[in-house]
Amino acid sequence: MSKGRQLSDKWVRFNDGLQSLKANEAIRAIGLLDRCLQAAGESTDQQALLDQLLPELVTEFSAQWCGVLVRNPGWQLQAEYGRQQPASWPAELLEEALDRGAAGGGPIDKPTGWTAAAVPLDDSAPSASVLLIAGGHLDLAQLSLLSVAGRGLSVARGVAGRTEHAVKRAERLASTLNASAGFAGVHEVVPLLELIASEATRLLDCDRASIFVHDRERGELVACPALGVEGGTLRIPDNAGIVGDVIHNGHPVQVDDVTTDDRFNSDVDKETGYTTRNLLCVPLRDGGGEVMGAFELINRLEGSFNEDDLEGLEHLAGQAAVALANTQEHQRLLRSREQLAEQVGRGARLVG
Repeated sequence: MSKGRQLSDKWVRFNDGLQSLKANEAIRAIGLLDRCLQAAGESTDQQALLDQLLPELVTEFSAQWCGVLVRNPGWQLQAEYGRQQPASWPAELLEEALDRGAAGGGPIDKPTGWTAAAVPLDDSAPSASVLLIAGGHLDLAQLSLLSVAGRGLSVARGVAGRTEHAVKRAERLASTLNASAGFAGVHEVVPLLELIASEATRLLDCDRASIFVHDRERGELVACPALGVEGGTLRIPDNAGIVGDVIHNGHPVQVDDVTTDDRFNSDVDKETGYTTRNLLCVPLRDGGGEVMGAFELINRLEGSFNEDDLEGLEHLAGQAAVALANTQEHQRLLRSREQLAEQVGRGARLVG
């Protein structure tokens, strides 16, 4: 809105709007809520839900455009329907709708002759969202009905969001199990650790991953893969940095900004020229529950690590620990076999 425009003289909260509906509006409201609930049951993600409901809202309110805007921290468009959108977002109207927790509206500059209404959907900071609907024939006398439509869309969006989260979680678990099946076919430690780390970066959307195996006799942690380190091998004291903390305390650690954590050991970054921003690290445990190492993810591709990432990494760490123990046992058996074969060979030469 331009500086000369006035904000809505009327603001309608959901409960007030619901109580003020006339009989014909109540019937329309019931239909809107029913369609929201139906769409929530049919949609597997928020985008599909909005793609279905926004056109219906444009038709219901004789508008020409409708969209959902998310404050993050500026206003970003999540979804829209309509051939022409407002020339600019009416930020003052959007902010006021959130502050009041109510629907309101007013004229906008461009397109000429258009009116816009804003309905808060989610006022949780920092990702608050608003339904914005606009057009040349939009009637602000329908604010009460719009407030009800906004509540229906908000509830349906929440249901679709939870469904989307559950689907992604199940897909990630299935992908983890599929990846784990491939671990069993690798019988050498270094290739196995490199494979596991590669799968972790793919499944958990991060830039790098390393597995640290605890060498108790030397009091060291051996990292693999150690990208950017000469020789590809990195050994650090087992009490150094965040990984050392995880090894000794046996608890996962998430750091959203390593520059604010005194435990972070920057020596590796200095040696490799790499810049660590954030990380997630969990312990690796053997079959007896003893900590045998640590699994660390570095630099999430978008944002910070979250609870889903922690759950995924812990599950992958469990599979990795089993695969690592099996591979180490396989290599011990091979060494024993080679020793026996050598002894048999020496005995045969002595007899001969």
